[in-house]
Amino acid sequence: MRKRPSWHEYFMFIAKIVSTRSTCNSRPTGAV
Repeated sequence: MRKRPSWHEYFMFIAKIVSTRSTCNSRPTGAV
């Protein structure tokens, strides 16, 4: 059974996914 991610891990994961949608190739960043 997988452990629940902490809030920090959860939001960092979202930011990482959002950064893949960035249109700027030089600075792919994500913010929550």
